[in-house]
Amino acid sequence: MYQTPDTCQIENLSDIYTKYFGYPSTGYFVEVGAYDGDFVSNTSCLADHGWGGLYIEPIDAHYQKCLKRHKDNDVTVANVAIGLEEGETTIYYGDTLTTLDREQMQRYREIDWAQHISFSETTCDQMRLDTLMRKIEVPKEFDVLVVDVEGKEPEVFETFELDEWKPKILIIELEDEHHSFQKYEGHIDEIKKLREYIKSKGYVEIFKDYINTVFVREEFKK
Repeated sequence: MYQTPDTCQIENLSDIYTKYFGYPSTGYFVEVGAYDGDFVSNTSCLADHGWGGLYIEPIDAHYQKCLKRHKDNDVTVANVAIGLEEGETTIYYGDTLTTLDREQMQRYREIDWAQHISFSETTCDQMRLDTLMRKIEVPKEFDVLVVDVEGKEPEVFETFELDEWKPKILIIELEDEHHSFQKYEGHIDEIKKLREYIKSKGYVEIFKDYINTVFVREEFKK
């Protein structure tokens, strides 16, 4: 079985990977919002298993930890954020809740379980996801795409075409059913629109909880 970290938020993730990719397996993943490449990671088990991959992490301290964690694995670690505008951008550093979205930072300051996080404003480099994937030569129709960027998930999906890249499995942080965010109607509407957009592109939900959703391309579903 795939050795997911103890902090992995998707309890049956190893079973999902085994069902769709077998074990042992080879493949390629892209993770947007890698943090240190281990904590709550959905892909560290794949990297450790020999998969190729691309980790994307804008905060230098986390990027360095991710590099160290995966120094013996066949992965690339990119020290950039993903967004529509390429170049330098503002980012709000709050450890695991770091976000490019100022409104998301404000929401975290109002939510009880996040109020202990202290945010500071800094800058980082930003690229479109399609620009970076072409630069790194990510294969089309790769296997797993993970997006966890604290409120900016809809914008990430505007920076590449699902119809072009066609990842087999998507693991996305979607907060539209998270109890802590229900009063933020505009935010919830954006996330719901992203969920419907993904479904419209031929993906089926195979797992969903209050924070993560796993989608599989329809023709790949078992």
